[in-house]
Amino acid sequence: MSAESTTQTTELTSWIDGNLSNVTNVSAPDGCITLQLRPFEFNPWDNPDNLMSHEVEHLFDVIVAVGFLYVLFLVSAPTNVISMIAFYKQGIKERINLCLFLQSFADLVYMTFNFLLYSDRLYLEIRNGPSRSFMTAMMLNNYLACLYSFSWASGFMTVVIASERCFCVVSPFRSQRILRTRTMGLIIVAAFVVIFGGFFVVGARWTIACIFSPLTQSTSYEIYPRQWYLQHKQIIDTLDGVYGLILPCTFVFVVTVTTTATVVKITKMTSWREKTSSANVAAREIALTRMLIGTSSLYVVCSVSHVVTRILILCLPDFSIGGRYSNTFNFMSSVNELFTYINSSVNFFIYYSMGSKYKETVRRMFGRSSEHNDISVISRSTIIRKTGTDCLSNQMP
Repeated sequence: MSAESTTQTTELTSWIDGNLSNVTNVSAPDGCITLQLRPFEFNPWDNPDNLMSHEVEHLFDVIVAVGFLYVLFLVSAPTNVISMIAFYKQGIKERINLCLFLQSFADLVYMTFNFLLYSDRLYLEIRNGPSRSFMTAMMLNNYLACLYSFSWASGFMTVVIASERCFCVVSPFRSQRILRTRTMGLIIVAAFVVIFGGFFVVGARWTIACIFSPLTQSTSYEIYPRQWYLQHKQIIDTLDGVYGLILPCTFVFVVTVTTTATVVKITKMTSWREKTSSANVAAREIALTRMLIGTSSLYVVCSVSHVVTRILILCLPDFSIGGRYSNTFNFMSSVNELFTYINSSVNFFIYYSMGSKYKETVRRMFGRSSEHNDISVISRSTIIRKTGTDCLSNQMP
């Protein structure tokens, strides 16, 4: 057994001791660690207390990692690139365009990372190989799990966009004076550094090794914590609690409150302008409201399962990778990943269907702009300047 395998065995023994099993180096295939269970113990995935069978959990994981991820990546990659180009063309000196540009970038990086992470999964399933792939092992063992933080960065951008829109609608003149693009950029950079740095520590606690089970005579790549995490477990778990529960709950709460306030304010403004015959401006604000509801609702819906999972982790100690409910835990993790993939892939369609300025920019990129559309854009800009609602116009991608 190599020095690296010996180190892995020591770390894995420290984690499993008193919980599931002892680890020895007996009869292990090359590069693998043998799992020797004590009498009357089970593999974590075969524990009879599991609420879900390993077969069902594995099938759903394959459907998400091979089916949905591959399809959604083929949608997400080009659409996020198109969105980045469109917002850049509209001018990233505008606050909202800068935020939407960075959100599309974060979604692109996150989806690309996951696609590479599971790129060999289909091949392994066809040849009945281990469920944890070589790519997964390489990513975890080289501390690249921190790239998951781009999903949190995307969520943070949703919070910034919703808050900026709310401030702009409620107090347009003050927001123009206080929320400058440079200030917004500095806040975003600082937040990205904090999110990435914290997630690097949280994500780096896990590594992966080839485990051989004498009971089933099969091998699998299993995730387990590193030794330094076990030595500082309380500190890392506290940090993980902040990132895992407090941040998503805060994000969802802020997006919900700011979106509700924005919708209420715009509804009142729309009603007033309809009574004063400002039909064109009212139509534009109705479109803005629809887009805001669409993007914010998508984020909130896609975040609910993650919040529920984190609450279950706090309430049920065995709801974990190596606990009695490991299959259910893994199933919920796959559900969370699926919703995150969806949230990172479909914003383009919301922008295109509800954002007239965004739609026109994309059409121009592909040479499909028309004279009628050019006149419409000029007319809308003239109306905006005359009505003094320039802040609202900047919110319309």
